[in-house]
Amino acid sequence: MTKPGQKQRPTVHKVAATVSPDDVRYLELQRDEVLKSDRRTDADKYLGVPPFQRSALFEYQQRQAQRSQPAAGGSATASSMPHAKRG
Repeated sequence: MTKPGQKQRPTVHKVAATVSPDDVRYLELQRDEVLKSDRRTDADKYLGVPPFQRSALFEYQQRQAQRSQPAAGGSATASSMPHAKRG
């Protein structure tokens, strides 16, 4: 903080980032693939609807698919499944 009547020194930030042109091309290719695979309409983009791979429905389907696969090395029993009826 400067005192009244005192000049403030300019702040200089030096960034020494070295990015190769190959890295830039690779990132541009990745960005182009993402944009090409985006199937949202202009209205969806305007409203902020996420791409399907980032949506809550996609995440829910992924969790369900993981739960439906039996665990490696053992089988799923009724006692380990919280939604199974117990008799």
